[in-house]
Amino acid sequence: FTLPPPDIASINGGPCAYESVASAVEAASSLDTIIIAPGTYEALIGEIDKSLVLVPGRAASPGFTGCEAEDTTASFPDVVLSGAGGSDDSVGGLVHVRNGARVTFRNLTLESAVASNGGVLAITEASQVTLDGVSVENGTATLSGGLIYVEGGATAARLTLTGDTQLLNGLVSPGDGGGIALF
Repeated sequence: FTLPPPDIASINGGPCAYESVASAVEAASSLDTIIIAPGTYEALIGEIDKSLVLVPGRAASPGFTGCEAEDTTASFPDVVLSGAGGSDDSVGGLVHVRNGARVTFRNLTLESAVASNGGVLAITEASQVTLDGVSVENGTATLSGGLIYVEGGATAARLTLTGDTQLLNGLVSPGDGGGIALF
């Protein structure tokens, strides 16, 4: 007998109701906030093509699952979203923000993924991403942006770094931009 995985995320508060961040992203509507219970989660997020905010939840306590409200005092080690060294796409190993989406990641760690462009995060198609108090770590790309790839040109994307955002251990071989590649 195998127990199902615990639910780890909610949309706009309430009990944790989604077993992965990717399933919460898929179910969310534009402008929703995804609240993620404290912990380390090894799963790729995939594409985000709508405007969202992803934040850590408060620690679980009697009667609460950890997804009811944002923990505004959290630091980025409280919620770790890890690709576990894997990737499901050539663009954005952990997450690919596209299609004009405006996404904010706040007080999280995004880590350990591989892609051709944007080992951990890729921002394309005029999308805008804000990293607020986020640690982006341990990404590998074969072409551009070991950690983050930001598309330029006629459909330029935008990246804003605020708070105590950190970029650590980006690797590109043989390409360009170990931390961030702006193309």
